[in-house]
Amino acid sequence: MEKKKAFKNMLINLISTFVILWIIFAFILGMRMAPNNDMEPRISAGDLLFYYRLDKTPTARDVMIFKKNDAAYVGRVVAMPGDEVDIKDENVIVNNHQLAEQNIYGSTPAYE
Repeated sequence: MEKKKAFKNMLINLISTFVILWIIFAFILGMRMAPNNDMEPRISAGDLLFYYRLDKTPTARDVMIFKKNDAAYVGRVVAMPGDEVDIKDENVIVNNHQLAEQNIYGSTPAYE
């Protein structure tokens, strides 16, 4: 009788834990593998990323996971609506201020 009660309590705890984790990861937090090397060297393809689902208003310098044409990408927001963005000699300039980047390992081509 004692073993049945202990098993029942363990099962209830296990199911409760599973339901709570499901709610957290379905509605509050997200988890995804980085799909590519776009943010290398900080984020590489295959890195496990956790993100917050409830904040839907990105700001400049936020790292985001987004979908385009059914493919997932990881990128960083460099400007907000109304900001003036210019790319000159592989430098990104936002509102006449050059973004100070420490670890650039690739070029930033001009966008047509």
